[in-house]
Amino acid sequence: MLKEIKSIPLATFLSQLGHEPTARKGTRLWYKSPLRQEHTPSFKVETTLNCWYDFGLGKGGNIIDLAAEIYRSTDLRYLMRCIADSCPVPSVQTVASSYPQRHSAPSMEQFEIVPLERRALVAYLQERGIPAHIARAKCKEAHYCVNGRFYFAVAFENVSGGWELRNRYFKGCRGRKDISYLPWARDGPSIECAVFEGFIDYLSALTLGIISGADAIILNSVVN
Repeated sequence: MLKEIKSIPLATFLSQLGHEPTARKGTRLWYKSPLRQEHTPSFKVETTLNCWYDFGLGKGGNIIDLAAEIYRSTDLRYLMRCIADSCPVPSVQTVASSYPQRHSAPSMEQFEIVPLERRALVAYLQERGIPAHIARAKCKEAHYCVNGRFYFAVAFENVSGGWELRNRYFKGCRGRKDISYLPWARDGPSIECAVFEGFIDYLSALTLGIISGADAIILNSVVN
């Protein structure tokens, strides 16, 4: 069972989480790290070995090791479920379902959505070029607890009621992964639609004023 999980290509797993390679050099894929914010890609995936290494953190390993970093857990059963939820592979879903849900498994608890106000989150978006008034108009703030510790993140809703979550140290999704749709007007669809890979791209376009009168679709993952 564990062998099946480990056989999932890391590139597939990363793509499902919204991360795509910026460059390919032979059998190596280079990414901007999914574990931290960076401008120059320093996260390497070796496709033949199906392993990764983050030069910025000095850490690497297999898909389980990566999931442990992303989901901040060492619970193997929980990590296998997280991977299976992200990758629509029937055999993997079967593996994950064979493990009963354990109340002790770390997960996001006490999840709450509130207006975006926390200075650290507004500053994080401002550092990415998004002014506060646009950030507050289009995003929310998520509060949640993992393993007894409280965290907060910028939250952006998708059409299935899930939330894309971002802060300086974490990039993930609460609930079902899906696209986000934002109509320009309330009285019906526009004759134009702008499509973006992620919601930061959408917020950047609003900041630059390059979309006006067009509906917007945010993929939240190129797989969508």
